[in-house]
Amino acid sequence: MATKWRIISPAEAEAHPLYGVGGWLVLLVAGMLVLGPLFGTLQLGAQFNALERQYPALVSSDAWSRFKTASWVTFLVIAALNIYGGWGLARGKEWSVVTRAKVILWISGPLGSLVMGVLVPIITLGRAGAVDSKFVGSFLASVIAAAIWTTYLSRSKRVRITYEHSVRTDALSESLAASQQPSARAAPTDAKGRCPNCEQVIPLESEACPQCHALFTGDGWKVLPL
Repeated sequence: MATKWRIISPAEAEAHPLYGVGGWLVLLVAGMLVLGPLFGTLQLGAQFNALERQYPALVSSDAWSRFKTASWVTFLVIAALNIYGGWGLARGKEWSVVTRAKVILWISGPLGSLVMGVLVPIITLGRAGAVDSKFVGSFLASVIAAAIWTTYLSRSKRVRITYEHSVRTDALSESLAASQQPSARAAPTDAKGRCPNCEQVIPLESEACPQCHALFTGDGWKVLPL
């Protein structure tokens, strides 16, 4: 059965405890803005350095130089897209930033892996990189990660409340039912009190004492609770 969502006012959304960037959404935003680009830069640099130490002749190879340049340019484009998507989630308050983030997750993840692992080597070296178990595992991991995060962005209550100002209809029904319950703090209508003048027991909400006709209005006497 499909989940139904109902639009609420911006004021109601901002008052909701799940409104804003928090929970798992913080991890996604941090990953797109900082962690992904940072770790990617360190990993790519370390891979190039390790290969050049293992094969010193690569340093003087024009093809290797073209491959490194193309790889870095591709990576920087992917990193910039991630930062753009993460910034939208961090600062935006409309559903379009969520849609944008979903698209970027698939571009920077699975598509980015194919471009850097297959297309860039073909263009610069004349052949594709070795399609080994490590590359396949990395590609599958990117597919799984993109699928998990896009599912989260589609189904998360926090994401819906923050960017779409909508809540699940079942949650809304519970909220309305709770608001219709009588307040536990409300004074019962049959509560009794004592007249401060004649000490007669009368209704607590009385405006005048039926026994001595004392008035309980304004800043004057008040019926004393029993």
